[in-house]
Amino acid sequence: MCLFWSIAYSLVLFILQWSEAKVWGNLETCEVNVNGIPGCSWHGNLVVSEEGRAMAARLLSQLTDKQITDLFTAARANLMRGDSIDDWITGFKAKLQSDIFNVQCGK
Repeated sequence: MCLFWSIAYSLVLFILQWSEAKVWGNLETCEVNVNGIPGCSWHGNLVVSEEGRAMAARLLSQLTDKQITDLFTAARANLMRGDSIDDWITGFKAKLQSDIFNVQCGK
């Protein structure tokens, strides 16, 4: 659950900060970085399996462009700093590619 919240929490950060925020505390040991996430950070970094990362990737890959647009529109992400919804979508997709889809933990 905290893997999801790690991704979701980083969505509320500004695009530049978020694009540099670490999803993984330690990719080799499959530790999810939960520092500063309300309700998760008291655990310290949480460990997920590669299977858990792959499941999150499969589920996240099923999001349609409309669903992603609706997510950022409903969150009013464009009001945070004046960044466009398209900027947020681009950043979100890049983050998924670099930190979720194109990695394997525990390797």
